[in-house]
Amino acid sequence: MDFRLFAAVLLCSAACARAGDSVWVEPSSPTDQDSITFNLFDLDMCCCAVVHGDTVGVVDTVIALSYSVDEAPCQLCRCFAAGAWIAFKTGPLAAGTYAVYKLKSLYCPPGQACILVAPQYARVGEVTVRSTTVSREAVTSRSNGSAARIRHSPGESAFSVEFERDTKASIEVYAADGRRIATLARNRRLARGTHTFSLSGRHSASGAVTVAISTPDNTFARVVTNTN
Repeated sequence: MDFRLFAAVLLCSAACARAGDSVWVEPSSPTDQDSITFNLFDLDMCCCAVVHGDTVGVVDTVIALSYSVDEAPCQLCRCFAAGAWIAFKTGPLAAGTYAVYKLKSLYCPPGQACILVAPQYARVGEVTVRSTTVSREAVTSRSNGSAARIRHSPGESAFSVEFERDTKASIEVYAADGRRIATLARNRRLARGTHTFSLSGRHSASGAVTVAISTPDNTFARVVTNTN
């Protein structure tokens, strides 16, 4: 068992006994580019119950963790603590805050007649998915300062930045839809004068891109045409 999950089991054995079911999300602060795992602690399950049909459903700002539980093996095993963990995996979700619910039902084996029992539907947590997209409007609306100048000739796949004095700068490139496609410098110390950067290769996209430069004095941007 993963050490973090083992630690969470120990913590939740006490905490969940008081608070009920809970969910632990990996990564803990997901973005809209991350695959996500929801680790649900079901307080009512025995340690050897078998889970079937575990799925993640998303409707607007609600995430439903659906599953059915076969409790037949519970008659043959001994558990040292109440509850069990179930892992639900999903691909990237749109940025936003979601309420997380469990939708639990009893498993009915194929071909058997089972008593219908209403599924359990309960809120078990919340998750916020952070956006990795910076809107083009937000980048291009920043004021243009006098500490540096961006120079670019149409048709070229490179640009230059002229700094009036020694400074630290971050230089990023954004596609037309606002996606950051390259970080050419991150808080790098650059000497006074002209520095040239290439837009070609794996870091770039063809067409109009936005070059954004941040210095301790200001942040500004310019749209340039990249021929890749």
